[in-house]
Amino acid sequence: MDKIKITKDMEFDLHDLMLVVDADHEFTLRDILRACINSKIPIDVLSALLRCRYIEEYWQEAESKDFEDGEDIEYLELTWLGDKSNFSGVKENSSWWGFHGVGYEGKIPDDLRKNCDEKEIKKMEDEKYRQSYAIEFSPLYKLADYSIKVSDKMYITNWEKKPTDEFNEVIDLKPSITLMELLYWSLWELSFFGSVETRNKKCDEMDESCKEIDEAIKNGTIDQITKPIDLDKWMEEIEGDTDEED
Repeated sequence: MDKIKITKDMEFDLHDLMLVVDADHEFTLRDILRACINSKIPIDVLSALLRCRYIEEYWQEAESKDFEDGEDIEYLELTWLGDKSNFSGVKENSSWWGFHGVGYEGKIPDDLRKNCDEKEIKKMEDEKYRQSYAIEFSPLYKLADYSIKVSDKMYITNWEKKPTDEFNEVIDLKPSITLMELLYWSLWELSFFGSVETRNKKCDEMDESCKEIDEAIKNGTIDQITKPIDLDKWMEEIEGDTDEED
């Protein structure tokens, strides 16, 4: 099978898009953004194919400042994800690629240490836990020089199982990914909130909401601005729905 290597001087054309990427050859997020800018495909055509209007804007942001390693993420990862459901008698299956940051092996974030009990922390330490990090709010210069890897596991969330069972099925298999898929799903995640300006605005709004929550917890007024979930009722509804489908 012909494979394509993503390199610093890559210039791909239309016929390259369906080639499988050589995932064993190391490349970074900066490399794929640069490859899009240097592509032989006109940028307006490429943007339409990848359904992302912000490629040039993202490249400019990645180049606007020196790379900042926050020391939490070790690399970025593309992971094949599947989903099976049968809610209300409608059977659905879907699949997509997730794109996220992967933390260092055995490095457990402070928020998990604060909110998990000792038994859970010990289990994570024994299993050499790696934290996953969402990246859609991150400026591109903070991500640009992280390596991108393809996960050697495939994850299927099976909603047909009862809530008391294990939802996730893990398959030890490193799937192939075409250049088109890699570019599309990487940019899909990065553009989740749109342009750089829109993303920053949403990030500021999230920061304000978090501050409001923290202040309410401190003042004992959290019940005035949030609505607690009746977990028992929610579980009964899901179990009832699953029984009907069986």
